[in-house]
Amino acid sequence: MVKKFIEVKGSVAYELINGIYQETETLVNGKKQFLLTADEVVQKIEWHNVHNQWQIISNGGSALLVSNVDTESPEDPANVWVVDIDNSGDPAGITVEVVEFPNLVVTEAGTTKVNDLYTILSVVDNKPNYVKAGTHQVGDSIYISYNKVSKQWEVLGKEDYEGGEKPILYESIEDLLTPDLVTKWTTNTGTAPTPVFTLASTSVFVCNASIAVKRHRG
Repeated sequence: MVKKFIEVKGSVAYELINGIYQETETLVNGKKQFLLTADEVVQKIEWHNVHNQWQIISNGGSALLVSNVDTESPEDPANVWVVDIDNSGDPAGITVEVVEFPNLVVTEAGTTKVNDLYTILSVVDNKPNYVKAGTHQVGDSIYISYNKVSKQWEVLGKEDYEGGEKPILYESIEDLLTPDLVTKWTTNTGTAPTPVFTLASTSVFVCNASIAVKRHRG
């Protein structure tokens, strides 16, 4: 299923709401909800069916910003975002727009099954996570994921058994925005040499999945 990602930026008074939100399956009056999870704080953008408005809500509290325009999606330029938490109605000064992530091409990895095309899977701490193209639904996936606990990038292989943890093939402690910006990778359970990441020219969205990780230090 196609997933949409939207970015909120420009909020000075409520900086926590700035970031990349991922579309969920939740519908209100036919309109999708969007979530951002960063530093264990959840922000959401959703349609309020009673007040007939889009709302940006922080960590389960009251709406911080609202738009009273009845549009299909929060990134529609017809939306007019204003401050709501104190009923001031002041302009919010934000932009809300769709974000598209280029596919990744991985080459030169010693573990040759890693070498392939990867498509966007989800966003963690505003960093795109990827899955090997065409494998997500068949149980033979390889992932390029950002670990927000250890603050590192990881290339994860197939689990040893269904529901098991995924071994780390390659990893990097460089806390950069995307894996193609990383300059130094190290092998974990993978085989040298380490992979090379290059941005592809097209974007594809795929469905989200949870990922468990098995660590191995040789």
